[in-house]
Amino acid sequence: MPVANEAAILRALNDVETLRRSLRLYPETHPALQPARERIRASVASLADEGQQATIGIGPDRFYWNLEEVTAPPSAPALQLIRVLFALGVGAVRLDLGRAAEGLSALSTRLSQLKEPPTAEERASLFEPVEPLPGVELVPIDLSNVQVVDAESQDVTKGGSRNVLRELAQRLGRDGAFALAGQIDEGELTAGMVATALEQSRDPETLFEYLFQELGEVVRVRDESRRRLLLAEVREFLGELVTLLAPERARMAVAIALQHLPIAGDHERAVEPLVAAEILLDAVELLLVQGAAIPETVVRVLYRMAAPPSERPPEVSDESSTRARRLLAQIPLDGPVRQTATEQWYGLIMQPLSIEALQELAGSLEPQAVQAHLTAVLREAATIWATHPCGTAASRRLGEELVIAIDVGDLVAAARLAPLVANLRDPEVRANACAAAAEAAIGALRTLEKDSHADVSSILLALGEKALPTILEALAEEESMGTRKRLLEVVGRHSTSALPYIRPLLNDSRWYVVRNAIFLLRRLGDREVAPTLRLMLGRARPQVIEEILKTLVAQQDPQWLTALVRVLDSDDPDRQTVAVRVASHIHHPQVVRALVERLRARQGGKLREPLTVELIRAAGRLGAPAFLPALKSILELSQWRHTFALGPLKREAAVAVAMLDGPEAAQLARALSADKDRELAAAVRAAMHTPRKRAEEAE
Repeated sequence: MPVANEAAILRALNDVETLRRSLRLYPETHPALQPARERIRASVASLADEGQQATIGIGPDRFYWNLEEVTAPPSAPALQLIRVLFALGVGAVRLDLGRAAEGLSALSTRLSQLKEPPTAEERASLFEPVEPLPGVELVPIDLSNVQVVDAESQDVTKGGSRNVLRELAQRLGRDGAFALAGQIDEGELTAGMVATALEQSRDPETLFEYLFQELGEVVRVRDESRRRLLLAEVREFLGELVTLLAPERARMAVAIALQHLPIAGDHERAVEPLVAAEILLDAVELLLVQGAAIPETVVRVLYRMAAPPSERPPEVSDESSTRARRLLAQIPLDGPVRQTATEQWYGLIMQPLSIEALQELAGSLEPQAVQAHLTAVLREAATIWATHPCGTAASRRLGEELVIAIDVGDLVAAARLAPLVANLRDPEVRANACAAAAEAAIGALRTLEKDSHADVSSILLALGEKALPTILEALAEEESMGTRKRLLEVVGRHSTSALPYIRPLLNDSRWYVVRNAIFLLRRLGDREVAPTLRLMLGRARPQVIEEILKTLVAQQDPQWLTALVRVLDSDDPDRQTVAVRVASHIHHPQVVRALVERLRARQGGKLREPLTVELIRAAGRLGAPAFLPALKSILELSQWRHTFALGPLKREAAVAVAMLDGPEAAQLARALSADKDRELAAAVRAAMHTPRKRAEEAE
């Protein structure tokens, strides 16, 4: 299949799935849905060039366009659409591409209205719609001709469920007590036959147990590649079987299969789940009701499904993620306890008096309502019994609830809890809770999408000063510029109340922590720290010296010029370079004079040192005419008197001349733009046409 055609097919199906998901969130008349319908129309129009008729063959995790398989990325929305159609019993979709755009939009609307999982009535109504789908025909799955064939007539590498069913048929055929043993001896075994036997059985649970135990033995092979192939065939078999069974039997089947097969998949071994997420959640719910143990692999999958949107698999919907979180909360840490015969189930404590009362009771049992009620109870206990062990336990639980809300991405609940935690009466509990919540919020800044960062910053700010030590420690080690910017904003909004937490960092052994502290003190306008900073100049690293000088200049310390000149006259070239870099942003006559004197002093071998280039660039940034004589003297140097190339140095000087103020400098720049040195002339012309950026006060 041509790549261009395959991309157009994927684009069209992706657009249909996107519209289906959008319709679950917005009403049909919402203006935001019109662009999605237009994209479907454009995608179908691009496919119409290839022919007016097309058929989409549908499997459990793959699909075909006119009998040719389409390769789709695992995260493509088109695959989710295919899984939904397969779960509804759709085996193929026939398209009249001239009219299919309207029909596909109507199909998205119909699919968005179905329940998860859909009922048997909804499945049946899909194939007998009240209103037709223009240009779209849904073909149900037909299993009447599926049969087991000999190994010689079936290529193992072609997939399908026949290889697994062949060996399963051999195992079950040897057991004469099995319901279909006679038919299996004749070489036939299909999902339809198994479904029929299960529907007729008086003890389907035992039949399921026996069937999946044997199926688990079939796929238990050492070769990982063959095992993945067999599991793919099992996935197809289960997809057909679950579709044919009644919802209750399908839920029971998956719950029993969890004990024998990797139904939930294996992320580390690249094994995809064998059933859809909704069916897996139904099975877990059934196991919890029965008090059965939940396999560890299934629990890990539930945690992945319950993760924030940026970390969970793209095919997991928001509804499935919320449901997974509810199920995880019901799984006991020490395993489920089966109810004994002596225990009694009481049900509701009181019978509702009316439908309105029942609706109110049901609303109060929603997770959000329960969470709000729990928060109110914990807040009251922590406030009234602040010094009592009960109040202390309630305060700790409030902190834990805040961390959980941040971890699962429920920022609305976290914003409601943060002020409560910040105002807890117990100082020790408050400090620990704020520190833990701050760590969770900083982690959320690294993982959540950017549109959530403002909400996370508000939560950090609501935690108050007790969160500042954790934030400042994170600033010291954080590598992401986006996260650093958000944390700096939070510290800055604390204003002068953050100073007592920042000043002690000046004595930290890590130079980058000291540099960050000086930067924050400058942002907060702390003038009292200037004497301490002047004392640090003699022993600080160049990176720290740069921040010290910027802070002294920004705060207009009386001795800022003395400190700058002292570093300029240092014997350390790195310190001198830092001082020149800071001075190049200060418009002050004495600073210009000091730099001019040091540029004139660069003679002989000193011209080849990096400090000379820094001084020349500082002259260009300041643009003071006083630098012109020194720069002209560099341009007039003769190459034969020096043992190193003067070309790069002269080009730097020529660019600096082009950036100086005054008519004399402008006249010299025009002459240099026509110099016989082509590289020098080109650099000057570029500098003359570049908008001039004036130096500002050091930040």
